[in-house]
Amino acid sequence: MSGPVNIFIYCTFRIVPRNFHQFIIVMTYSEGHKTYAPIFFILLQSRKQTTYYHAFQQVICASDWTIKAKTITADFEQALLKAISYQFPKGPFVGCNFIGSRHFAENYLIYIYQQP
Repeated sequence: MSGPVNIFIYCTFRIVPRNFHQFIIVMTYSEGHKTYAPIFFILLQSRKQTTYYHAFQQVICASDWTIKAKTITADFEQALLKAISYQFPKGPFVGCNFIGSRHFAENYLIYIYQQP
């Protein structure tokens, strides 16, 4: 990734396997393709602030410390927002894109599960 990107974080508990409580898809928006591009899929065993904090720390580590947020769009869950503010202190939170990210995530996962 080069330069700051718009980060979209979609969280759901509706489609998690047993023993997990949250599924997160971290996405960016590809201007060239005019679509959301998932960059990380994360399963969490709790929805606590420390769990989110460590999950986003791993996202940053996996990007070789190069991921920088231009903007961040996510759910308004308090624990999630605090973890995001610690891990991406310079990326302004611009609100929740629940409808757009949910539509993408559910359609993407349906597509993945239908593949042989």
